[in-house]
This record gives sequence, C-alpha cells and structure tokens, in this order.
Amino acid sequence: MRGQYQLILSDGKEVPMRFCTWSLKRFCQLQGIGPAEIEETLSGKQTLDAIVNLFKAAAEYHYIAQGQSHNITEFMVCEWIDDFGGLSSPKFTEIMNVLAESLNSGVERQNNSNDSDEVKKN
Repeated sequence: MRGQYQLILSDGKEVPMRFCTWSLKRFCQLQGIGPAEIEETLSGKQTLDAIVNLFKAAAEYHYIAQGQSHNITEFMVCEWIDDFGGLSSPKFTEIMNVLAESLNSGVERQNNSNDSDEVKKN
C-alpha cells in the first residue's frame, strides 16, 4: 500500500506509519498550516519540528484507524529518529521517499482525474 512504512527500532519494536490524507491533515493541525504550505514547511526554518510532527502524525494514523488511544509524543518520535541513525541516515531517506511517493501518487491521481474531466467536457 502506498504511503505505508513499518519502522523497526533496534529493540525490535515496530512502529507502523502511514502517509495519507488523514496524516497530512493531522500534520497541518500540528504545524498550524494549510495544505499549500506543506512543502515550504518541510524545507524551511522549522524543518526539524515539521519532520517530527510529520512522523508523529503518520504513527498516530494506526491508532486512530483502530479506534485506539495513543500517547505518541514528540520526545518519542525524536528517540525513534535517533534510534535509526538520525536525519542523515539511509533509513530517514527511505521514510521520506515513502512520503514523497505518497504525495506524488496523489498529485498524479488528481492530474489524471482533471484530464478525464477535460475530456468529458469536450
């Protein structure tokens, strides 16, 4: 499934993450931004806060989808990032690629549906 990532920590704990509409909505809430500001937020001055909130939102998805409560904190997310080698690690790049693929697939679907709409209008 696109946007799905299973983070496995050094102690064997598994953290399911999902980058989807809900997790991006939650990310926007945590950051206090709108959807149009996502790209800028992930590359601007507050990048580290944004990354932590993005991972937090992606990890919260699993619990929300199951109707379960959670206690995921920013501290926990930072510990996960440190555990897998930090922001310059191959694991971080892997996770961000899953996010990018998820975002790009949404754009492709939107573009394809817009193209279909245009064909229907002709």
